[in-house]
Amino acid sequence: MDSLHVAIFNTPRNRNEDSPFNDAARKRTPVWDALETLRKEILKAEQDDTDFIRLPLEKSTLEIRYVEDSWGGIYDQKFEARDFATMLFLAFGHVMNASMVTRSDFRICANESCKTPFFPLRKRDPKVDAFCKPGCARIVAARNYRAKKKKAAKKKKR
Repeated sequence: MDSLHVAIFNTPRNRNEDSPFNDAARKRTPVWDALETLRKEILKAEQDDTDFIRLPLEKSTLEIRYVEDSWGGIYDQKFEARDFATMLFLAFGHVMNASMVTRSDFRICANESCKTPFFPLRKRDPKVDAFCKPGCARIVAARNYRAKKKKAAKKKKR
């Protein structure tokens, strides 16, 4: 939860502070709900072959201010929301923009019972199955092994 707080707010978490993140962290359900919404929307965009992911935002405030600096000044922005999911979605958008992720970098877990969208750590051949975590790879390997053994047993009975 501390790492997630740093990723979203770019500051260490103060557990004594009254914030939507601490409320969500205590209950954990809003965290999982937001992540599930994000997962579903990414899958929907992938299946619909759309160029955007549309995420619901709760009541929020965007503050744009002029900040003086040694070069003269720039406009800066600050986004505030009391809703955890809104802040998570905003951070996700910033991370995708900053990482310069392309659409072809997205992969969908090849485990039929998972189907989680993810970014592999290494470039892989798109024709080769990719898994979001080693557990999914083990599950699929076990299923394939059992299917192969069953097929061999059937062939042997004939």
